[in-house]
Amino acid sequence: MTEGFDEGEGGSRVSAVPGDVPVHPAFRLPDMTRLLPGRLHPDAARMHEAVHEWCRSELRAFFSDQVSFNQFLEHHVDLWTYLTVPVGDPDVIEATCELTFLFLVLDDKHGGDVPGSAHGDEGLSFRGDAKASWSVADHLAAIMHGGAADPSVPFAGVFQRLWQRLTRGMREPLRERFADCLNAFIGGAAAEVAPRPQGSHPDFDHFPQYTRTSSREYRSFEEYRSVREHSIGARYLYVLHEHALGIDMTEVLRRSEALQRVERTVVHQHLLHNDLLSYRKELLAGQRDNTLAVLQDTEGLSLQQAVDRLWACAEEAEDDFLRVRERILHSSLGRRGDVRRYLEQMWWMVPGSIEYQLMSPRYHGLGYRWSGYACGEFVLHPEQTVLVPPPGALPVVPAWRSFIRITPAPGHAG
Repeated sequence: MTEGFDEGEGGSRVSAVPGDVPVHPAFRLPDMTRLLPGRLHPDAARMHEAVHEWCRSELRAFFSDQVSFNQFLEHHVDLWTYLTVPVGDPDVIEATCELTFLFLVLDDKHGGDVPGSAHGDEGLSFRGDAKASWSVADHLAAIMHGGAADPSVPFAGVFQRLWQRLTRGMREPLRERFADCLNAFIGGAAAEVAPRPQGSHPDFDHFPQYTRTSSREYRSFEEYRSVREHSIGARYLYVLHEHALGIDMTEVLRRSEALQRVERTVVHQHLLHNDLLSYRKELLAGQRDNTLAVLQDTEGLSLQQAVDRLWACAEEAEDDFLRVRERILHSSLGRRGDVRRYLEQMWWMVPGSIEYQLMSPRYHGLGYRWSGYACGEFVLHPEQTVLVPPPGALPVVPAWRSFIRITPAPGHAG
């Protein structure tokens, strides 16, 4: 604990001076050092330049001014993909990054006071009212099912071009799975905003299973996770990762419960780690769709208790992943080349995701530079996260240390 402060109820940082009020939420971060570092795609720097050039061409119109657009680019969101898919076809990986940027624009619009969020017409956003959110979802689904992009909707043409680019050359089973997973993701994103309103069922009604709204209305953590798996779980990305590797796991996944379990445990880890490390951003935006918020709202836990519970769930998923992966590798299924490549890709998903989330200016504030420490106290200032490592802790040398556009904080090891 930093000198001069005590931990208040619920994990708030409070001044030790009598009469002062809580100033910043804070929690003790579990030690993630053993999960790091990740591995960076060797073509990351070139892809980064190409993807940002695409953003300038296709996404600038979503932002009210150049400053907010530049701040959006400073989130370095594409680094997540270069860390989680460290091998694979650069063309597919670039298009995957571009699709991620587009979805973040739709998700961020009207995102509160988070610098770098897009702002504009409520009807262009997953964060609008219920009718607008589901209209976005249904229009994207219509395009995937052969419908024409509405020229009056700015995002529609961008999405259609990306859809055509990503599915060109895909085998039909992989393409169908990609569409199914993308439908689930889009429906999950809209469901986080509001249930589908009565009387708003257009022709392309692909998401009847989602009925919940914000975390304040979830009855349990389990209910929340069942919806959140489809949005932040983003299984469509896993399909694109297979496409980048030149493999199609559709049939073997359908037949192998063990491989399905591998995917599920990685999705759970990603969801939980993301909710832990993005908590500051969502607090700042006034959003409650987050594991820590749900546990506080539904079970009355303090912030630190919620963190401890989340971490226990993440460790359980990690242990399950390691056990099942090892069992597959020592089975006849594990002798297949595509299965081994798939398992290696899944192996890199977790450290790559954590490394991005620890360094992300999107989560921790513009100008934030991660010091390399993966444990200690997270103090959530409105401007930036402050990570206070415990005595004797050693920093991790990040996989992205050679990424020329981002530099670690001063004094970083390596």
